[in-house]
Amino acid sequence: MIKLFSVLSLIKDVKHPAFSFFSLLLTWLVLKWNQLIFSSKNGQFQTRLFGKRWFGLDALTVNYLFKEVFLNQEYRVEKLQTHPVIFDCGSNIGTSILYFKIIYPAAKIIGFEANPAVYQLLEKNVSHPNLSDVIVHPIALYDRETELTFYTGSKNENLMGSLFQKRGGAQEIKVQTKRLSQFLMPYEKVDVVKIDVEGAEWNIVSDLVSSQTLDKVQHYLIEYHLNMPGEQGHLSQFIKIFEDHGYRYSIKGKFGTPGEFQDLLLHFVKKADA
Repeated sequence: MIKLFSVLSLIKDVKHPAFSFFSLLLTWLVLKWNQLIFSSKNGQFQTRLFGKRWFGLDALTVNYLFKEVFLNQEYRVEKLQTHPVIFDCGSNIGTSILYFKIIYPAAKIIGFEANPAVYQLLEKNVSHPNLSDVIVHPIALYDRETELTFYTGSKNENLMGSLFQKRGGAQEIKVQTKRLSQFLMPYEKVDVVKIDVEGAEWNIVSDLVSSQTLDKVQHYLIEYHLNMPGEQGHLSQFIKIFEDHGYRYSIKGKFGTPGEFQDLLLHFVKKADA
């Protein structure tokens, strides 16, 4: 009962004309019901999300991503142009792509997912006719083009697949990497870059700085992994990169014990005069 009231409170706070209170509540109830009675078959789980056939690794994962993206509104960006260009780095099964497409139906979205098993589900999910102008790539983003080891959980069923062993799982696969900058180059302006890559955010941003493409982007939505084992730098250094390039920022996270691992959501927006 307490959990229901918590979800109802989250839904009430979603004040966007694209989502009604009842559509969000019904979707959450369906996903919770699926979580209770269904299990995945052959590494796949199928449901419906806002009227669209939707595939995931299992009901629990689909429900978690729905709550994170649609109820917590982690990627909400307001007042974009009607035809925004959005890069989704670390697309997983495409929940954030669906979110952006519902709010901005005319958006052009380029997604990236390194985990081959998850990418298969992503491809199925974005093949829906209402998700036109979406391109997805089965690669990892890094600061150079090479082949690297990607670490996942058993059967690839892991939300935290990573190029870094201490952030991923025990299973190892080889993946191709490319630089985000080469995809940004053709665009004069990019509206949103979302980055959730389990530790490689430093590598991606370093590439954008060295290639002088960082300033092409109006909004960055970055999940920063604070105090991750083997962390490449300090949060203050990461933020300073964007400050030096004329970005304002906000930080979302839970108050925890100093020194413990924590996921932070950083939203950087280019100043009008920068």
